[in-house]
Amino acid sequence: MYLFEIDSAHNRMNIMLADVFTEAEARELLEKCREHLAEIRPNCRILCNLLSLKSFDCGAREIYRKLMDLCNAAGARIVVRIVASPVETFGLNIMSAFHYAHGVDIRTTDSFTKALKLLE
Repeated sequence: MYLFEIDSAHNRMNIMLADVFTEAEARELLEKCREHLAEIRPNCRILCNLLSLKSFDCGAREIYRKLMDLCNAAGARIVVRIVASPVETFGLNIMSAFHYAHGVDIRTTDSFTKALKLLE
């Protein structure tokens, strides 16, 4: 399951992944991101809430990498991930190293409130 929104006023893309994130859902999310990319400007912010995520399907991982590439091409400046435990981000951190430019600030936190402060 996922939720997706563009917050044009804050130049931010908000993504929430929950339960088991499937390959079909990943394809839908990637397409929605492509459709709405024009609504954000360079130096945008990405908020990715993973607190309720239980697992990624194998096929979803490859598509999620494409989503990272798309956000990078859109000029993402900061990516903030909300996770229950920093240990859970190990795989995402490795993927980020290959799919985001070196200047993209990638941060991890355990609460929505902290995430919003990091995005300021």
